[in-house]
Amino acid sequence: MAGSGSATRRAPLIIGLLALIGSVSLVTKVVTKTDYTALDALLDLGYAGLPAALLYIVLNQAIDRYQDQMAERREIVDRLLGVEQDSATVLVERLSNDGSIENFDLSGTPKSLDLRLKATTLASGKFDRCDLDRTALTNCQLNDISIQHSVFRLCVLEDCKLDRVNFADTDLTGSLFFGCEFGRGTIFPKATLDDVRFKKCVLSGETVASLSGTPAVLIDCTNT
Repeated sequence: MAGSGSATRRAPLIIGLLALIGSVSLVTKVVTKTDYTALDALLDLGYAGLPAALLYIVLNQAIDRYQDQMAERREIVDRLLGVEQDSATVLVERLSNDGSIENFDLSGTPKSLDLRLKATTLASGKFDRCDLDRTALTNCQLNDISIQHSVFRLCVLEDCKLDRVNFADTDLTGSLFFGCEFGRGTIFPKATLDDVRFKKCVLSGETVASLSGTPAVLIDCTNT
């Protein structure tokens, strides 16, 4: 787990803080109550110990979960950009500024990638065996991209250009391609294309051939 190391370092801090709060409470009672005895102090410590232990567990687990989530997101961005960086913020800013992601392999990523990109170029990369559901790409260019054996459902691609993109054995159920241009080598062999719509798209001969006999719907599309 990503938070296991930091949890070891964090434990003394949390325990120390809880001990300080308990000590201040005991000292306050000793000063303000003349009949407060050592037995009373032990009883109060016992009563306070269980809530303090529960509070420690809750705080520790909450921090661990947050750190694990951030580590997973950072790992995905690292792999996407093909670089090693410590700051996820720096990587996201770099992605936004450069507008290009090249030579990456996200195959087998266990978490949903939730891609939402605008005016970005994706080149020479793999999204094989990935969860790409609800991807939203606007004015993007995809070159030499493999999206095989993946899920690509309920996605929207608008005004995108796809060259040599392979959707083999991928489930694209419910996806929409609007105003997109499909160049040579963009194919959908054995893909699931139920309720998939291509509207006002330009399709290469290879793309049209791979869509033949499928339930995909072509609306106001032209062939090159």
